[in-house]
Amino acid sequence: MFDKPPAEKAAREFDLLRRARNQDRYEAKPVGAAATEKAEQVARTLFDAALARGLST
Repeated sequence: MFDKPPAEKAAREFDLLRRARNQDRYEAKPVGAAATEKAEQVARTLFDAALARGLST
């Protein structure tokens, strides 16, 4: 769906974060502050890109 920067890169990063979250959840690894901040940054980028495409909350 997001095929142009910066949303394209954020979508790929989101998938990596999603996979890492699944590993953390099911393998019980703690999540550090850096990973949390990265997840927030990626989520904001994707949210802004969705709004720019006309999607509303």
